Parts: sequence; C-alpha cells; structure tokens
Amino acid sequence: MSIRKFIRDIIQETYGPSVVRYTAVVIEEPAEIQKIENLYREYVPETGWTKARNYHMTISLGPIPDSLRNRGDLNKDVELTISTIGISDRAIALGTFGYYSKNEVPHITLAFNKRGGEPADSKYISEWQPIQNIKVKGVIREVGHGDKVLKERDVMNIVATPDRIAHAGGGSKFPQPEDFDQFGNMIQ
Repeated sequence: MSIRKFIRDIIQETYGPSVVRYTAVVIEEPAEIQKIENLYREYVPETGWTKARNYHMTISLGPIPDSLRNRGDLNKDVELTISTIGISDRAIALGTFGYYSKNEVPHITLAFNKRGGEPADSKYISEWQPIQNIKVKGVIREVGHGDKVLKERDVMNIVATPDRIAHAGGGSKFPQPEDFDQFGNMIQ
C-alpha cells in the first residue's frame, strides 16, 4: 500500500466523503463524455490500462482557490479545448486549454497503467502530440473521496485560514497560547 493511499484511507474513515480532494472542470453531460470516450477507444490499448473513474481537468488540489470562489466560478459552465494527447508508460491524457489549472499542462486523464500507475501520473507526461481540436463542456466542481461531486452544503473544509475563521464567525485570529487556561480550556 502506498503512503498516498494510506493517508487517503485515513481521511476517508475520519471525515467521510465531504472533504474536498480536488477542484476540477468535471465533464458531466453524456454527449460531452461520449466525445472523450471516442478518444479513449482511439488512443488507449485494449489491455493493461485502467480507465479513469471520471473525466475532469484538475484546477487544484483541495477546495477551489479563494480568488476563483470569490468571482463566482464554482458550479460555472466551462468550455475546454482538447488539443494534444500525452502518452507515457504510466498514463494517457488529453491536453486541454480554456481554463486555469495549477498543473503545468492542463489535461484530462483517460487511463493509467494497471501495473503501478495512477491518475496523478498524467501530470508527469513529458511528450504531447497535437490532435484535431475538440471542444468539451464541463462544470467547475469540488470533488470529494470516491470522486463524489460535492454540493456546497456537503463540503467539509478542513483547511483553516484566518480569513475562513473570521468568515465563519470564529474571531479574526487563530487561538494563541494566552487564550487557554492552565488546563487547556479556552478562556471565553
């Protein structure tokens, strides 16, 4: 078992599916998924590869960046253009453009190698070949464990920042040592 999988399992057991694993442009509509399925059939060998559980272009790990949330991008429709195919011994992905991504090469993972590959290996693909441009539509979503698309009320954000604490009504600063008595209880 990899350390990544171990950590994911602990988080899943502790917090359930409501923790945001990543934010992405998720391809949801059947007609749009079919466009990617056609490319899957064309480029992915029939044996030795595991199909990605869902098709998405990762924007960032964790919750949507505050700058994108503040401008109202969560749940926004987005059109991406698929323009390249990247193939390595560990993953096969479609290079995209049309929206921000923290990945050096924005992409949609098609498949990963059954022998030790994982979807995240797509970000290490170094050789990309041009293909005919194909437009696909998706929606910006926060995604939890098990690739569950989270609704705003389902999200459990375990990343604490001063802004988020203040916004939640918890004061404008992180608790300091002087905020606690000698027994560890918070002083009101």
